[in-house]
Amino acid sequence: MEELDKQNMNYVKYYATLGPTLKASEKEAYAQFGTGENGFLVTMEQSRDILEILDENRRVLERMNSGTVRNQENINVKLPEIKLPEFNGELRNWNAFYEEFKAAVEDQQIPEKRKMQYLKSALTGEPLELVDQYPLEAKNYKIVLALLQKNFGDKDSIKCSLHSALRRMPRSGKYVPEIRKTLRKIESIIQQLENMGENTEHEQLILEIESKMPKRILTEIYKRKRTEIGWNLKKMLKFLDDFLKLEEDVYLIHKILILIKMKRIPK
Repeated sequence: MEELDKQNMNYVKYYATLGPTLKASEKEAYAQFGTGENGFLVTMEQSRDILEILDENRRVLERMNSGTVRNQENINVKLPEIKLPEFNGELRNWNAFYEEFKAAVEDQQIPEKRKMQYLKSALTGEPLELVDQYPLEAKNYKIVLALLQKNFGDKDSIKCSLHSALRRMPRSGKYVPEIRKTLRKIESIIQQLENMGENTEHEQLILEIESKMPKRILTEIYKRKRTEIGWNLKKMLKFLDDFLKLEEDVYLIHKILILIKMKRIPK
């Protein structure tokens, strides 16, 4: 089309150089050739219309193909290589399980049928029995998720479960590693309660935690309580952490000194 337009402009320039007689005859011939029923100007205009239609169709197809590719990418998205934790119905573990599942599966752009597969594969015990009655279909994913939230995600029930776990926790052994392990479990429960809006600063909870400590640690706690103004749960947990760190450091130094001494002993 550009070449035809160029040749037409060349003809217009040539026409301007003709004399009056030649212009008259050439004008008549040009009108018949260019604007007649099948004139080239008419054909060119029709061709332009066709090209515009084709160009618009091309743009539409490109947009459709682009959307198809994006959808295909979404369908074929691969989840990160993360092993989902199992949920066995322990109420205090629901929030941690759901947050990890949400990040690894629910928020991904994948079909809901696949989400349903991942969810069921991560359930054991009572939760699995609860959702096993629902066929592995996309339409059931949100239903099953809501059912799990209703049965295991109730905030008050989770709080009761956390308090129960603290009550059932056995008294720690007398050695520092055992005490440290017990303290970590206690701190985890307290943190979860606080995350759910529970007020943990009350005497009953302090007494519950004290009951998990061996006698010598309890003695140290009460020594500090008598001299510490405004003693509370936060201060007690910090005291326990600091005290255990001191014991751990002393043990490490003692171990190093023994090794140094052993190397100095002549064989």
